Amino acid sequence: SFFIVLASTALMYVLVALSGNPLKDLLEYNGPGREARIAARTAALNLDVPIPGRYVLWLQEIGKCIAPGGDECTLGLDRKLRPVLPQLDVALGSTMRLVIAATVLALLLGVVTGVVTALRQYSTFDYSVTFIAFLCFSLPVFWVSTLLKQYIAIDLNTWLQDPQLTYASISLIGLAAGVI
Repeated sequence: SFFIVLASTALMYVLVALSGNPLKDLLEYNGPGREARIAARTAALNLDVPIPGRYVLWLQEIGKCIAPGGDECTLGLDRKLRPVLPQLDVALGSTMRLVIAATVLALLLGVVTGVVTALRQYSTFDYSVTFIAFLCFSLPVFWVSTLLKQYIAIDLNTWLQDPQLTYASISLIGLAAGVI
């Protein structure tokens, strides 16, 4: 498992390193001290070292975190030259809240749906729910998340800014909600 972790971190490091230029915002900046800022970021992020060398330097930083007395553990710096480790506290808290909320919601919906379909066994409703569950289970997560982001987060929010519903569409939505 050590070699799998090493290979996966190396792959992710290379993909992130090739994903964009960390100096892009400074290259577009035309104010005073531009060259000094570029030199400072290049030195702080070791951008003058090839990617495999930077990966080894990052592994050394991880080693500081694992070794006893890892007081200097920062997990590297971000583009604004801030340590990454304190930022993980905020991200981890937000992620845990999201995971817990999603798990509780999934449990509630799953149990309620299971009880209702068990009470109406072999009905059209039971077959429909089973079909939708298998369909959703078999779809790739990255594809579903992209669709949900586009149609729920972006398009729905755009529509909610200026909703326009006719009386017929309101009636159809109410009728569909009542049937469900």
